[in-house]
Amino acid sequence: MMPPYKNSEYYTDWTVYKVIQNIERKKSTMSMLITPVKNPLPGQVYETTSTNGNTFPVLVLAASQDDTVSTTRVYDRPRLINSQNIRVNNRMMYVDPSKMGFAQNANLMGLIGTLPPEDMIKVRRAMVSIYNLGTAAADVPAIPDAPAPVVGKPVDKVENSDKARINALEKELAETKAQAEQYKQESDEYAEKIEFANADRDLAKDFLKDAQDQVENLKKEIAAITAESATYSKLLHELLDKLMQK
Repeated sequence: MMPPYKNSEYYTDWTVYKVIQNIERKKSTMSMLITPVKNPLPGQVYETTSTNGNTFPVLVLAASQDDTVSTTRVYDRPRLINSQNIRVNNRMMYVDPSKMGFAQNANLMGLIGTLPPEDMIKVRRAMVSIYNLGTAAADVPAIPDAPAPVVGKPVDKVENSDKARINALEKELAETKAQAEQYKQESDEYAEKIEFANADRDLAKDFLKDAQDQVENLKKEIAAITAESATYSKLLHELLDKLMQK
């Protein structure tokens, strides 16, 4: 997979990478304008936000009366030996029941899906085994059929201030996308110039090599002519000496 900071020509382009990151941050900010859920139910998978701003899905294991839920993180791939495969919206995902956590209801930002009852039973049975909570699988109750949860206020009922913020973010997002496209075009142009420069550099290397070869050949010819001239000069002096002796 190509790194996100590489362009289509595989040149490093931090400018476009930073613009893309900025777009993703704004998308995340817009999604957080939706009111969090108030009554999460066991077996539901939500998107949540950590204290450092990262978002990831979690499975609700149990809910309490103090607006807190026990959760376990949901992964795209199996992890270690305690992984249990689950189905979320007909997509295979994985949880590790040995890794439990807690979350405030206010941090559950959007419902992703609800597990089939048999998958939730399987997760609870795994918890019973891992934490030695019981011996009989029948001790694990099935989750009741849950009514469709209210994920948050519909967009058409968001307060005017929220609508204004959303509109402003959408406008800024569109401008950022346009800027990213412009940066991409400039990046492609630079990549093309680099390609031409490399071609010119190779051509210059070939020209320089030919010139060096010609210089070496000329040196050899000069050396040969010099040697031949020395030979003729010697013969001429010998001839003159003979003529003088006569």
